Amino acid sequence: MAAAPQFVLSQAVQWLSDTIDPLLESTVATAVTDATTAILPIVTVALSLTMLLYGWAIMRGAIQMPVMDFVHRCFVIGVVVSIATMGGLYQTEIVQLIIALPSDLADVFTASGQSVESRLGESAAKGAEASTHLLNGATDGLSISRALAFSLVAVAVGLATVVLTAIGTALLVTTKVATALLACVGPLVIFGVLFSFTRGIFEKWVGQILQYALIMALFSLVFGILMGVYDQLLAAIINDAQNANARNIFGILVGVGLVAVASGLILWQVPAIASSLASGASLEVARAIERSVNTARSAAGSQNKPIVPRPRP
Repeated sequence: MAAAPQFVLSQAVQWLSDTIDPLLESTVATAVTDATTAILPIVTVALSLTMLLYGWAIMRGAIQMPVMDFVHRCFVIGVVVSIATMGGLYQTEIVQLIIALPSDLADVFTASGQSVESRLGESAAKGAEASTHLLNGATDGLSISRALAFSLVAVAVGLATVVLTAIGTALLVTTKVATALLACVGPLVIFGVLFSFTRGIFEKWVGQILQYALIMALFSLVFGILMGVYDQLLAAIINDAQNANARNIFGILVGVGLVAVASGLILWQVPAIASSLASGASLEVARAIERSVNTARSAAGSQNKPIVPRPRP
């Protein structure tokens, strides 16, 4: 009878993730469609007026812009519009990639090919198993002090397991929801690349996506290491409980407390580390985009220069 609750507990985080994912996907799909439908007329009018004014200014000579530079700008506009509009690359491919990025990146750092959800559920089940053995050990003898010691350690192990599993589950759910929210505003941000005063939003948007993906990746790596230590402590607890060894129980209790506190402090630093890494990565993405635009613009300008024949010697 004891195996059924553990099996359900080990699948609880996976069940929560499987329940949230379809809801987020349907919500994001609807939000992306609504956002694209709402912003597309505004962008169309703004681009039409901009292109008319630019073309008129170039024809009158008010703007000294090479023809190929103007053609390149039109090409960039066409690419951005084709990505962000209804049925474009963003809605069909990129949005799914953004939603799945945190989980896919986190799975790379998990051991034995396990998902983060499976690892969380497995750790919770082991903690519940250790608490059950301790409670059984508390009722096996007639000593009140022994029963009190085993019961106290059982409660401490249960609380430590709940805290660690809750931190991991909260990070998992928060990352999924935050990434989905960022995916919802994707069309608005991508259209913002077309205008100079809104291009900075795109850089911050990319940085936020990378930040939450790195949070899950770093959490998966750190959590796997910490849970390896915690699982060894739980195995020692189960062994002492089965052998009715009450002497080592309080020593192991101190170890459980130290691991729980250290794990909480380390996991607390994961978002800050991910934020620093994501800021640098998003800055490099923005610089790469700027370099590509400048390179294409320079190439267009060089093609537009008149050819001057060399004088004969």
